[in-house]
Amino acid sequence: MVVYIEYALLENFVLDCTLLCLACHASKAAFSWKKLCLSGLLGSLFALFFPLLSLPPFLEVWVKFLFGFVLCLVVFMPIKRQKDWGRYAFTCCFFFLFAFGLGGAILALYSAFSYTQNGYAITTAPFTLVLCATLLFTLFLYALIKKWYQKRAVFAHIYNCAIAYKQRRVAVLGFYDSGNFAQKNGTPVCFITPDIAYDLQSDEMWSDMNKSRGQVCDELVVCSVGGEKTLSLFKADLEICMHGTILRKTDVYFAVSPHIISREYKLLLHTSIFDKTA
Repeated sequence: MVVYIEYALLENFVLDCTLLCLACHASKAAFSWKKLCLSGLLGSLFALFFPLLSLPPFLEVWVKFLFGFVLCLVVFMPIKRQKDWGRYAFTCCFFFLFAFGLGGAILALYSAFSYTQNGYAITTAPFTLVLCATLLFTLFLYALIKKWYQKRAVFAHIYNCAIAYKQRRVAVLGFYDSGNFAQKNGTPVCFITPDIAYDLQSDEMWSDMNKSRGQVCDELVVCSVGGEKTLSLFKADLEICMHGTILRKTDVYFAVSPHIISREYKLLLHTSIFDKTA
């Protein structure tokens, strides 16, 4: 089998740079493109000359594994703070995870195997196939990482809450909405989904979404793109908890909002809910 050095160098350079870039993106680590390209070049040279070394099989695995830490270290140098070491370790974990994932993706795309004494191995991996697999893997992983951090940002503002209304108490996840400034007579207004309102007021359920039969404390006029809309309000106790401790307990108004479609939370908290003066 003929191996072209320039193709081998370019292929491994692209792979290493892609994996390092994805790992830094996943760990939110700032990096220099010069250092990243230098690390990719070292990785391609290592992949080219490593088969020429005569090492025991178990040592080959450890050398390859340890060299992955070297590639990540080149991108991070110089490391001065203890926090940088933690970020470096986090990036190394992503680097190895993505390396195994990309290798598996290429293996799945290329189904031609040949039997050797060591087991099954890929006969040849065309550069075009490797490049296409790397591109697809990068796009998929980039979108996955972006979605993951979006979910993480949402959960960072989610709190365990409980709403107590008369003899009923319902546990619910609440999202701290910095854009919710609604209030009535100086009292914050929080928004809940219809199913939570039903759990609280099943005995006195509203005849429709805007009119209630009985237990309406007040009404709130909301202006939107579609015009003005009047929402019925009822007052109840709101508890916000963390690790079993009640952070805040206060009386607030609640209004039903059918527009809360998130599966993570069913309560929109007021922007001043943690303000002691609210």
